[in-house]
Amino acid sequence: MLVLIVVVLTVIAYLPAGSLAAAVPPPHYGEASMSWLRTNNGQIVDGSGRKVLLRGFNVAALVSYPNDPPAPLGEMDATLMQQAGFDVVRLGIDWAQLEPERGRINQAYLDRVTVAVSTLNRHGLYVILDMHFRLGWSPRFGYSGAPAWATIGVPNWNPLHESWSPALSPAAFTSDTYFWLSSDWKKDFYLTWQAVATRFKDNAGVAGYDIFNEAHPLPIPPRIFEKFYLFPMFKDAIEAIGRVDSNHLFFIEGILLLTMNTAVVPLKVSNLVYGTHVYEGSLVPPHWNGDSTFLRSRFQQRAREAAEVPAPLWVGELGYDLGAPGATSYIDAALDEADDLAGPGGNGGKAGGGAWWTAPVSWSTRTTCATSRVPTSSRPPRVCVPVAATASAETSPSR
Repeated sequence: MLVLIVVVLTVIAYLPAGSLAAAVPPPHYGEASMSWLRTNNGQIVDGSGRKVLLRGFNVAALVSYPNDPPAPLGEMDATLMQQAGFDVVRLGIDWAQLEPERGRINQAYLDRVTVAVSTLNRHGLYVILDMHFRLGWSPRFGYSGAPAWATIGVPNWNPLHESWSPALSPAAFTSDTYFWLSSDWKKDFYLTWQAVATRFKDNAGVAGYDIFNEAHPLPIPPRIFEKFYLFPMFKDAIEAIGRVDSNHLFFIEGILLLTMNTAVVPLKVSNLVYGTHVYEGSLVPPHWNGDSTFLRSRFQQRAREAAEVPAPLWVGELGYDLGAPGATSYIDAALDEADDLAGPGGNGGKAGGGAWWTAPVSWSTRTTCATSRVPTSSRPPRVCVPVAATASAETSPSR
């Protein structure tokens, strides 16, 4: 019987995925101080149709990390990012803080998000709002993500203390699985996104909404997870958001499970971006040894997945412990690959930049740039990477 179940699941997993289509009303762009962003011909473009490369940082200042509170975001942070030539911040927000009690949106927390967005917009920085989940599922279990009411009360046991091991806690494991298998909590999740979209629907400085950070499939088998749970959730969330705001980009991500590829389900909707992450060589083995061959193959795989969606590629997270040996060479190699995909010779120019995890605590130190890279018509200018003088929790990609 077990063999039969495995065979059936394998057949289901590898059957053609079909496709999905999200029904979203056409956008209604109003006058704004920053240009509204949209997608066209597989690229992120501005109101004049010019290609936009969104390059910048992730900022976790508004995310719950009970065991490791993040650094705050201030005016100086925005100033230094602007001066270094960046144009985007992927700003983490918390379902836990947005809906701490079921059915009640915390307007005070939305006010804090609004202040952060305004601060960044004043410095010409677009904001991508990222509903941030970490592998521990909820602040109740010590990590960012779902509110305490959207958890299941089983033991929170994590003996390994590795960056990935919170996902193995019975509490996180069970709660995460229930979210995917049931429509129960998803309804609130969509309503929470609608509350966020209602607040920002007229703000062109918000580039878009990153719907769910780093979903992992287990214990649902990979491929089955993407086909029957992940991409249908993206479709439903986009439709829910679109009912109140169709003006912004929708960012979706692939799975994060070692080096496994995402089984993409084509999703037809305007203004869609594939905002997946690249951590091979950093958080995900094989670890960096100076040879960029494998890293290049993973960037190229993300580009192929984006083409299958189809949507422009935007690397929502990449990072490395800046205090670790090999950091400089990894940074240079990773940004080389991102730049090559953004150029016309890479992914047909259908990649739109990326965001480093995460903004350093000590901005006042120095900014390193690869000065050898000269912008040409076929190669975009090198992005600069702020490097803290001393390594800290915020300079490490451990999330």
